[in-house]
Amino acid sequence: VLGAYYENLDSKSFAVYSIAVTDADNKTWLVKRRYRNFDRLHQYLKNLPNYKLQLPPKRIFSSSTEDAFVHKRCIQLNKYLQDLLSIANIAEQQEVWDFLSMSSKKYSFGRSSSVVRTLA
Repeated sequence: VLGAYYENLDSKSFAVYSIAVTDADNKTWLVKRRYRNFDRLHQYLKNLPNYKLQLPPKRIFSSSTEDAFVHKRCIQLNKYLQDLLSIANIAEQQEVWDFLSMSSKKYSFGRSSSVVRTLA
């Protein structure tokens, strides 16, 4: 997880996390995911054997677009993905490949024209 930026969609602001993915052939691409995309993947994977990871908690009572919170979550999500990819039977799941794919329909989100600000 390289960082995050904020987007507005239907008058709601949310963080979008930029993830650099490198395959076995050393090809690298960038995917953008919301926290809800991570949560969707986590809900799917938690039914599989050997998957005992915890997703960083959801922010309930305050804004999930505070810079300090989003920066900390970038670090936590990066560790989550690293840990997830270190479990062979989990890393090989089609769901994980879809999550990390640029062409994923399941894990894409609506694009808005108004980017609020970027957090490196």
